[in-house]
Amino acid sequence: MIDLDYFKQINDQYGHDAGDQVLREVARLLRAHCRDTDVCIRYGGEEFALLVRTDGVQSARAIAERIREEFARTPTLYEGHSIAHTLSCGVTPVQRHGQALSVNEMMKHADQALYEGKAAGRNCTVIYRDSLSNPSLQTIQ
Repeated sequence: MIDLDYFKQINDQYGHDAGDQVLREVARLLRAHCRDTDVCIRYGGEEFALLVRTDGVQSARAIAERIREEFARTPTLYEGHSIAHTLSCGVTPVQRHGQALSVNEMMKHADQALYEGKAAGRNCTVIYRDSLSNPSLQTIQ
């Protein structure tokens, strides 16, 4: 799960057309980092979901971090303004204890990790860890 940080403030300060340009920029960035086999959707407002096949959660974290870092260092240019922005990512494995998670479980876990990142200060990637494997979430900033 990927969510733009403080998106409402961008809309409030620069206008909704500028916010739309920021959304187009993050969509372009996500397309640039996705392979044909990946699934990337706009999940709502300023939230996106990305499903990637990797050899493990650390590889998925690395993809999320590349996206997060590039978005943070590349402001959106709109009508003479340079709009700085960041995003937060929640990453979860799609299998737990050898069993595939349902789509609802995946979304719930990724969302939980994402909101942990928001609470930890935003502009970070958080990996979901269930209580059976590790009682805490791992935040990468």
